[in-house]
Amino acid sequence: FDDIKSIIFNILRSVEVDANYKNRIIANTFWNYLAKCFYQSHHKKEGDEDEPGSVSIDGEQDDDKKWDDDIINNYDNNLDEIKIKRRNKYFASHPLIQYAIYKKIHASSSGKHYINKLLPILHFICEHFMKFDDEYDLNELYDNCITDKLFDCSNLIKFSINKSNDNDENEKCKLFWSEYVTMKLIDDYLGLNQLNKYKKIKEEERNKMLNGIKYLISNGVGKNLKSVIMPQLESYEDNKDFDNLMNAIKYGENIWIVKKLKKEEVGSLFENVCNKSIVLPNSLCSFILSFIVL
Repeated sequence: FDDIKSIIFNILRSVEVDANYKNRIIANTFWNYLAKCFYQSHHKKEGDEDEPGSVSIDGEQDDDKKWDDDIINNYDNNLDEIKIKRRNKYFASHPLIQYAIYKKIHASSSGKHYINKLLPILHFICEHFMKFDDEYDLNELYDNCITDKLFDCSNLIKFSINKSNDNDENEKCKLFWSEYVTMKLIDDYLGLNQLNKYKKIKEEERNKMLNGIKYLISNGVGKNLKSVIMPQLESYEDNKDFDNLMNAIKYGENIWIVKKLKKEEVGSLFENVCNKSIVLPNSLCSFILSFIVL
């Protein structure tokens, strides 16, 4: 596991310092190859991979999870692209990989200008099918890692992260993306954390924090927005930047709502196109929305 974590750290390190996106092609290549090796080690012998539709994301036969025509159409019947997506989705959803990514994110979320490193990493891992929905809390994630049958995780260190700007210093974060990353960005944007006590954050970086909040909520944190985020913001209403924050949160929430719509609900968004004289197919509606939500 330490070897995999080291590779992931190095890939994400190249992404966070890649101001002009010159390293992105190399990072993509290494990430895809690592995902391929990881997928094959959990599913089958090297070089032997099933055709789309025969294996679900966890390697079990499951009619509900088979690759359907929509996915094949999105990739223009390119078998290689379909395989890359399958491997990357499995890779990003595995507890070991999530734990390694969390370690890197945690390490990159400190310092005066951390947002300049954090935002490119968030974009990169989301583009490779990482979700910010906190499917597992940190305790569940740890338990899933140490019971892995293929990798030795005996030296794995359990997360112990204090809640951001919390009165009870002993209370720990359970949900990494919602309670830690998103709330840290919110508190830093509003000037409530230690980061703001030794140097004022540049306005450009504060805007990036708002963009990070939007991005996190629109790609998974929206799942826990009402139950985790909003109750913690009740004491922030007197802050001069609270309205800007709420606008960003609402923006991200709207995108998350659109992403969770069913196919028939997506189609209804376009009911009034040309006074309903044109019926847009679901595939075209989804294609149009992809430019809005990415």
